[in-house]
Amino acid sequence: MSVSDDHNNATAASSSDYWERHWQDVDKLPSSLSDHPVHLWIREKILTVEDGRCMEIGCYPGQFLTILGDMGYILNGVDYFEGSKDFLTKQLKQNDYKIGEIFEQDFQDFESQELYDLTCSFGFVEHFHNYKEMIEKQVAMTKDGGQIIVEVPNLASPLYKMLYKILEPETLNNHVFEAMNLDNLTETLANSGAENINGEYIGHFFFRFVSKRGRTAKLVERTINKFQSLLDLLPQKISARYMGVVATKGCNGA
Repeated sequence: MSVSDDHNNATAASSSDYWERHWQDVDKLPSSLSDHPVHLWIREKILTVEDGRCMEIGCYPGQFLTILGDMGYILNGVDYFEGSKDFLTKQLKQNDYKIGEIFEQDFQDFESQELYDLTCSFGFVEHFHNYKEMIEKQVAMTKDGGQIIVEVPNLASPLYKMLYKILEPETLNNHVFEAMNLDNLTETLANSGAENINGEYIGHFFFRFVSKRGRTAKLVERTINKFQSLLDLLPQKISARYMGVVATKGCNGA
């Protein structure tokens, strides 16, 4: 996912440079990780719809599209990251997924020509100061009775905030803390016409660098994660790596 540098800083927290560093090692479609907590959560929460059409907002580099494709969805996505349309279209076709259309466009300027059975965003809205508008727009793109998924990292937890402030402070600078709050997410969805809203923390403690690479970074990650079982004794609101909300679009929704 990326955002345009042309937009005012009041709307976007992340720059294209941030995403260039974040996706620097991507050269093929990421494979689904069967034991990843978010991947497990997706498979548990998302309803399969025969010939259903899904739209992922902030879809590059495709690690979540592959899960939805494995569930039988026709894949659609939008992302501003340069080259995302050609990369994903080619990679998804090579792996025999059913594809609708991939849009290479800033979601803030995107105008959907259809409504989808499922709309989802993973690690997207927390990069926008106007995250409520991003969620409202996602709900508006969903069919009445369709499913809505919003997932974000739990970086507002004092534990993760402390670790990143010490080890990788630029990561915090590219995230909006108000958007990484379960109450704020559920309230925004409710105000946007969503129903049957279920928010929860996802997974165990896990630390990883966002853009740092190399042996030293991996050593630091391994050392910190050795304390996973101990840190998981903390309340999940503090220790969980992610949080997510599942909802449906009300028949009289936005």
